Amino acid sequence: MFQGLQLEARPEENCEYDAFISFSNHDAQWVEEELLAKLENKPPNHLTFCLSQMFIGGRTIIENIVGSMEKCKKLVFVTSKRSIESYWCKKELETAYSLQNKRVIIIFLEDRNKLKIPRQLRVFMNTTTYLEWPHGDHIDERRKVFWIRLERALTS
Repeated sequence: MFQGLQLEARPEENCEYDAFISFSNHDAQWVEEELLAKLENKPPNHLTFCLSQMFIGGRTIIENIVGSMEKCKKLVFVTSKRSIESYWCKKELETAYSLQNKRVIIIFLEDRNKLKIPRQLRVFMNTTTYLEWPHGDHIDERRKVFWIRLERALTS
């Protein structure tokens, strides 16, 4: 799949991060201002995340994707129209598909019924509970539930 790269998932106890986050640059503001601001290094769980901004210079992007995912307990896919269209988000999804013993968490930022969902993501959706970022009525209450469910998924 990735010409000469060996994919191997580490046991969770040997992982450096709680989760790798895959997202489109167009969704970076949500990742930084919502997800990281709410969960990263906050009590009680002090979650740690690996992002593409942490990639190691001098390596190919694919080597960085594979190496980063191997260091994480879980893989979070922040999903939107832009991430589905992103070449690199597709590569991250393909890598996750190859690391079949990694737990995947899918977050839909947009109405999933309006998205053209790729095959690998559909496979994960058939076996994994996904979360939807709340919009509309009773937003504060629904977002509170969203954060509880996400943190529970990241720590279980």
